[in-house]
Amino acid sequence: MIYYQKDNFKLWLDENRKSDSVKYLGYVTSLRKKFLEKQAVVIGRTNTNLDYLLDNLSDALANDKNKTIELLRLYIKLAEKAITSPTVAIINEDKSLKQHLGIFKSYVDFIESACSEPKNGRSCWSKMFKPCEQTVLRLLEHKIVLTHDELVDKLIFALATQDRFSYSRPDHVLFPARIYDSLFSRKKFKDAFMVSGVLGKGLDEMRLIISDRGESVPLSAVKSIEIKTDTGEVTVNLQLFTRIAKPTSTVLFEPQVAHDASQLSIDHIEPQEKIMKNRGPQWSEMEAVSKVIEQTAQYQKSNTDINGITKAAKPLVQKHIESGSINKDKLYNELREMAKEMAFEMMDRGQNSAKSNK
Repeated sequence: MIYYQKDNFKLWLDENRKSDSVKYLGYVTSLRKKFLEKQAVVIGRTNTNLDYLLDNLSDALANDKNKTIELLRLYIKLAEKAITSPTVAIINEDKSLKQHLGIFKSYVDFIESACSEPKNGRSCWSKMFKPCEQTVLRLLEHKIVLTHDELVDKLIFALATQDRFSYSRPDHVLFPARIYDSLFSRKKFKDAFMVSGVLGKGLDEMRLIISDRGESVPLSAVKSIEIKTDTGEVTVNLQLFTRIAKPTSTVLFEPQVAHDASQLSIDHIEPQEKIMKNRGPQWSEMEAVSKVIEQTAQYQKSNTDINGITKAAKPLVQKHIESGSINKDKLYNELREMAKEMAFEMMDRGQNSAKSNK
């Protein structure tokens, strides 16, 4: 069990608490154990994400100190909820847990005021610690709230990991999403997809269905989205609906149900394959990238070996860019043109998978 900045925290306690710093020092470790035990009584299971966060505090702080402090304070609220639970009060008749929590609050104050980890060069807070945040929000209020920007980032991540190598060659250009994401940076990749094309196209114009008749609002008009984890209801002030993969003659949509953000999926209203075939001949740089990919032994062996193809093709594409045989600026403009052609709709992940497998 890792104790981040334990020695420095003792010095901080000596300066701010004046007495019993050695005893207080142990309260942080004790709270972890006691809190996990009592939490199991309240919610029926332990939340090991707290241990994960505390064991990886240096990484979390180096990636995003403000978000990390915010999450630690959410855990404090969760501990307060556990302490005030009638069930816990009966089991824990003494007041030691409140004392432990008080010192834990001081520990978080110490981290916020005295600690600044050097940037580690990675931007992975969201990937590594977002599950911790979603868990504590779920336990606190039985809901997960995603702001507009958080939802966009989630959707961009989905697009940036959806390589399309199985399109028939040479009729279609390929779409190496991971290569483009790495080549241009996540920010530029995101900017490309946030450019709106004609009405109803571009990621910010993605449709969110708000009725069983298919009425929708664009993502650009949504400030936040709420997932009620106890009922699975997904709302943006109104209940959201999802298109059904195998509709009947009378039922095309049903209420969207999710218990975490991973169950929200992007549906391409017009198949991307059609876009890549119809517009492909106009995208010379994308075609050049496709030829590089096509010539790798990994692609020729299996066009479904996503990781193998990406790993093999990425340095080759970079070499072509450095030599000038692929124009990077022109390639980015073509990516933006492709994004303008795409129209999206939010859909239940299971329904989306069923649609793809029809």
